Amino acid sequence: MELSLLYSPEYISIKITPDILKPKKRGKLIITYNSKDKKNYGKSTDQIKLNMKQGERDITGILTITANMVEDFSYLSEKELADSPIIHFPKSRFDLGEFELHETKKAELQFENKGKKDLKVHNIEISNNLFKLQNFDPIIKPGNKGKIVISIKPIQTTNNIRSNITVISNDPKHSSVTLIAQGSNKKNVLIHETDEEFYITEKHAYFMFEEFKGKDELVILDVRSKEEFENSHIPDAINIELFNKNFYEILKTLDKSRIYLVYCKSGMDSKEAVMMMNKLEFERVHIMEEGIIGWEKSGYPLVK
Repeated sequence: MELSLLYSPEYISIKITPDILKPKKRGKLIITYNSKDKKNYGKSTDQIKLNMKQGERDITGILTITANMVEDFSYLSEKELADSPIIHFPKSRFDLGEFELHETKKAELQFENKGKKDLKVHNIEISNNLFKLQNFDPIIKPGNKGKIVISIKPIQTTNNIRSNITVISNDPKHSSVTLIAQGSNKKNVLIHETDEEFYITEKHAYFMFEEFKGKDELVILDVRSKEEFENSHIPDAINIELFNKNFYEILKTLDKSRIYLVYCKSGMDSKEAVMMMNKLEFERVHIMEEGIIGWEKSGYPLVK
């Protein structure tokens, strides 16, 4: 068996040893994560693509790597800790009110530096892809206030709109503060609520299918194999195989502002695809929870 690297971010280096593995032998992947090249505090999820060659057969696989970059405060003296910046939010939960369908609304989250040194905001993480970070004050002098500006644009598949907003700063005692921003959509469309905002039920996937029929705004993306797609697929779907070695590069060519309904056989492979799409900052992406199996079980139309 021969193992080779197809893709890796520039700050992650992979050493495969040995590159050719004899039967019943073990090999190693030595992964080096260079935080200096990453240059971004907080959580990150990256994917590398590997190719395994067995005889005439090529198999492509995806390996997910997660990391959390934090600032090291262990070198600070007691006086430096006492004089350090202090980030303070007047509240941890922000009510954004109601939204009209497709309305873009902005909101300001205010905070204050109650410490004795400059407060530096390193990064802001947002868990829901309907929320977008517009801008924020990166440096706040002692005693001064700063703000974070976010925008929200709900779509027809969303009722309650909620997101965790994590603020990462140089406050040694509160280097990571998580806030909750929430609001509601005036259009009452029920969705299946899961821990991950991008999952929707087949019922509401069909709602989207009918709502955008004949329009360019919705892209139905089938990430199964070409053979599975040709056997049966949702009308108007396009097929980009997840395990195509050029999958990530093909994603880069797609219009990120359109709505994407992603499906596979049962919902598992779709998650891998959406992780890559989120990394590329696609604005509105949804996974059909039970895949084409659930779609067919519900009696919705298929091209066979």
